[in-house]
Amino acid sequence: MRQRGFSLWVLQVTKNVSLEYSSAATTGGYIDANFTETDMGDAGVTSLSSVPAVAGCPAFTVLNTDENLFWTLTPQGSTLTDGTYKVSLRKESTTGVCKQTVLKRENTNWLNPGTHLAGTDLTSEGDIIARRQGMTGTLKDFGLGNGYCSTTPILYNGTWSATPTKNDAVLIESDYTITTGNQLIACECVVADDAIVTIEKDATFEIINELTVEPGSDLIIKDGGSLVQVTDVINATANNNTGKINMERITKPVYRYDFTYWSSPVFANNDQSDDVASVANGTEFNLKKLSPMTLFDKYYKWNHAATTPAWEIIPVGVESMVPGRGYIVRA
Repeated sequence: MRQRGFSLWVLQVTKNVSLEYSSAATTGGYIDANFTETDMGDAGVTSLSSVPAVAGCPAFTVLNTDENLFWTLTPQGSTLTDGTYKVSLRKESTTGVCKQTVLKRENTNWLNPGTHLAGTDLTSEGDIIARRQGMTGTLKDFGLGNGYCSTTPILYNGTWSATPTKNDAVLIESDYTITTGNQLIACECVVADDAIVTIEKDATFEIINELTVEPGSDLIIKDGGSLVQVTDVINATANNNTGKINMERITKPVYRYDFTYWSSPVFANNDQSDDVASVANGTEFNLKKLSPMTLFDKYYKWNHAATTPAWEIIPVGVESMVPGRGYIVRA
């Protein structure tokens, strides 16, 4: 289908907007573009869906709107509302393009309709171009959503240098406990300098992006405690979790013939990842290590790939546990 494009410039050459129709509007007309240096506001941002990994950039969650600026596109002479279009925004930026996305506002709230596209970082010019396609409906306000954490982390070294919010990176360099009934929230977190972070029962640590636990440090999730991560950080290598954590889960008293359900571990035997190397040297995690006194034929795995999915026996429980599979063990 024929594509119609509008390149709409403002006085500052680095703050232009481009509108391209992939499914042309049925009526003609023209469009006015106005650039406004006014706070976009964060209405609707907390309910936006996360942005998936694209072209080497990690997945991210929109934390806030970007700076005090947005573009308004106003159709003149016709509606120009029934086509499908792509909007590209260019602005001066001190951050990379990986966690910038185009947002749209028709009334009060900012939305992220359509599909986020890989942006362009014009490093030599200090600008970025963010793009979103597959949008429909009324042309109105367009601005940038930002997924970057604060560049200067909030420090905990016995006391907080400030109160963390979802926009703040935090650096924890002393032992810290999130006590029962309380919540700590951060954009991203580094635990360093042999510090131990403990999440007690009915306490929550919510991290928008990645968690880094440096060697010698630890993060302990007590039974009933919760670690919540908003963004799927495994979508790209740029924001993977790193380091080791310890999660405690205490089962209720079990009796003969009771089954306990398990999912695959993150780390094998508490000291090695459950990968090919650990299988080769015999340190992989298996059900036998969970319950060494269980009868040889009372270890099971869920075979979802079978013609009729069912539980299958793992003789003696010595098969390595693998990610994404369910297991049960009888007492």
